[in-house]
Amino acid sequence: QTLSDTPYRNATIPGYPSKKLSKVIPPRPIPNRPISEQIVLKEPINQNSLKQSEEEQAQIKDQIEEVRVNNVDSEKPITESITEPLILNKSVNTSSVEQNKEEQANIIDEIVDEGVNNVAFEKSIVEPKMQIPGLDQEQDNILLEVNDIPTPQKKRKIDKRSEKNIFLAKKDYDKYSYDKAQQKYLEIINSGKDSKEAYEYLANSYFKNSQYEKAVIWYNKLISRYPNEINAEIYYRASLCFKSQGAYEISNTLLEKYLEMSNNLVIKDYYEKNPNYLETIKLESKKFGIELTQISTENSDFGPSFYGDNQLIYSSTLDATGNSDYEWSGEPFLDLFIADIDSLGNLSNTKRLSNEINTEFHESSASVTRDKKKMYFTRNNFINGKIGTDRNKQINLKIYTAESDDGENWGGIKELPFNDDNYSVAHPTLSVDEKKLYFSSDMPGTFGYSDIWYVDIFEDGSFGQPINLGPQVNTEFRESFPFIGENNTLYFSSDGRIGLGGFDIYYTGLDKKGFPVRSSNIGEPVNSKLDDFGFIYKESKDLGYFSSNRKGLWGSKSDEVYKVSRRGCDINLSGIIFDQNTKKPIPNAYVRLINENGQIISDQFVGEDAIYRFDENIQCALKYTIEASKNPGYSQTLAEIQLPDTSGEVKKDLSLDWSSTCIPDDLVCLLDINPILFDLDKYYINPKAAKELRKVYAAMIRYPDLEIFIASHTDSRGSNDYNQKLSINRATSTKNWLVRRGIASERLTTDGFGEFELENYCEDNVACQEEEHQLNRRSVFKIK
Repeated sequence: QTLSDTPYRNATIPGYPSKKLSKVIPPRPIPNRPISEQIVLKEPINQNSLKQSEEEQAQIKDQIEEVRVNNVDSEKPITESITEPLILNKSVNTSSVEQNKEEQANIIDEIVDEGVNNVAFEKSIVEPKMQIPGLDQEQDNILLEVNDIPTPQKKRKIDKRSEKNIFLAKKDYDKYSYDKAQQKYLEIINSGKDSKEAYEYLANSYFKNSQYEKAVIWYNKLISRYPNEINAEIYYRASLCFKSQGAYEISNTLLEKYLEMSNNLVIKDYYEKNPNYLETIKLESKKFGIELTQISTENSDFGPSFYGDNQLIYSSTLDATGNSDYEWSGEPFLDLFIADIDSLGNLSNTKRLSNEINTEFHESSASVTRDKKKMYFTRNNFINGKIGTDRNKQINLKIYTAESDDGENWGGIKELPFNDDNYSVAHPTLSVDEKKLYFSSDMPGTFGYSDIWYVDIFEDGSFGQPINLGPQVNTEFRESFPFIGENNTLYFSSDGRIGLGGFDIYYTGLDKKGFPVRSSNIGEPVNSKLDDFGFIYKESKDLGYFSSNRKGLWGSKSDEVYKVSRRGCDINLSGIIFDQNTKKPIPNAYVRLINENGQIISDQFVGEDAIYRFDENIQCALKYTIEASKNPGYSQTLAEIQLPDTSGEVKKDLSLDWSSTCIPDDLVCLLDINPILFDLDKYYINPKAAKELRKVYAAMIRYPDLEIFIASHTDSRGSNDYNQKLSINRATSTKNWLVRRGIASERLTTDGFGEFELENYCEDNVACQEEEHQLNRRSVFKIK
């Protein structure tokens, strides 16, 4: 199978399922051009040197029409007998993935909805055991598929007389006109003429456009009704689709069935060694903060690459050069655009590259040398006004070069010598020293549908022979969109490794010869349950970009460009520390922010409002631990928090419980201190008081952040003014005793209360014993 079966994002490789081949462009039918252009499929004719009769022109026109139809051999599924039909009846284990309830409800609604096409629904792969909210709305949404073409750009008019003709539906499918084919197959099924072929090609058409949420419905019906007539690859595609919806247990079951029926050594070896692969991915992941860029539109935007230091080059269908639409997706053809990069990595001021580069066909995935003198880019097999096709009359992808003197205007376009009409070559990227060119291709020697290769670039500008990177990168499915970072790390995308969803991004170091060492999944948040690809990153600037359709409803037509940065995440984490029992704020509590490696990222004491704030050195998408304490009156509290993928405000309040039966600010109770009592009309520290003060001193040494308030009192004898001054002297004397022993004076605050807070009933004119009066001549301690 050729790359021609690659997805649309492949924007340059004909035919494979949506974006895979790494966003190659599926084959494009030859446009119906004016006869004056004299296009001959096998050997282009020089327009200036030939004159043709009307009969010859008619023959040429017929040839063009034949290529436009692109009626290739039908896909014949391989049938293998299965001893026990695969009937899956597990419900989704929602604990295996982090998925919100609304998302789960939408997935199960679509899978079990019988109202999609009024046909009897056999035992479903997913059997919901709960009442799903929003079912009526979901049914309405799916029923729209029957009446509307699933394309946000335009609705195609289809001849009602041919809608229920399965042969015409297959003809559209073979021409990669998937939006037309989907409409026809839906009409066929809705009319009661459902069949294995209708289910299979409808599911495949959604899969190839990366509309996994719709593909999963029809793969579910296909597997449930025809388990003995399905080839192995259907199980693999279904596994990816269920995974993209968060149904990991079902995905694994389908994957195991695929492995039983195939000899895919790469996937089998990884799966057997990593049964808990989600945990492995989490451990090996690179944590980035991500942010949707301003250049993303309602059209398909993908495949970013650095264009010098301050610009980005990327592909888009927005306001493209050609006038016709690409039948695979119903969108216009792709062109290359440039955007400016500001100091924060934000993108703006987009403009189309010169028309020397862009044509009415697909252009995508470019790589530019550091001096901006040479560009390598992907285009359909079209140069000097001539179209090239393979033996099946498909227009594959090729890599071309262009030259520039000023880094702005490009010309001198040439195709590379290892291109070929009969296979695709796409998505070029240069090594760090610019002496190797890495790319994706389905040329002979490919492990699967598309592999990553490289060629040496010699000093005279010639190229070596293509070399396959081997099984450390390539699998039996699709690998594409290579990029080499400044630290010689290869980033690439694949759907042939066990990942988080459809197309995932992976990374590996390269040895001195340019070969991969060991590939790992880049993990969340860069990878999602849908398609993620085209990752680029400059370590020196901590800035990168990638493409994803995670937010869209239209598969590859929902591709958008995201910014990534390991430090560039603007998270403000804050909260209140409060008493678990009284619910009151706790001033002066100590709060620490700790990362997953146990390192303290930041710490602080809260103020009187008891609010903590962390806004520096925080990375998006990481898990942190917040630790709060206030000794000795409260027990320590820990709280884990998972920060979001994008910038924003995060609130997390923490409560502290009492460490004992004492009120947390009562140091006398907490330390079991006997009263510090004073002699009559005196404020010096006597020996008994000194013994108790040593306990306070020890506590302040043990808890170096402890701050206390000293309150001193008198008995009721004497005037109010005199007693007020005496109590202040007693508080000062108590403080000085501690300061002379090394306690910082700023940790101690004092006040005198005279005779206004007596401990007993010995007020003025009340007869009391001396021992009773002495209980009021005291200093007490409160924790601040």
